[in-house]
Amino acid sequence: MLRTIPKHKGTEHLQADIKTRIKEQTEEAAGPRKGGARGGPTPVVRPEGRPRSRSWVHPTPASPASTPG
Repeated sequence: MLRTIPKHKGTEHLQADIKTRIKEQTEEAAGPRKGGARGGPTPVVRPEGRPRSRSWVHPTPASPASTPG
């Protein structure tokens, strides 16, 4: 069909439409593209031993009545 249409300014959109359809059909016939070859299983980092406990605790603020003044 692309060979039979006249090649002039009035048929540029028709030519582009035919070319995109041809491209879509050839990609579909080629099958899925290969990708993601660099991937692989994600490494899992697990903590060792028991979790750390909080060794430092905020002191409670002093009440205003107990401050010397």
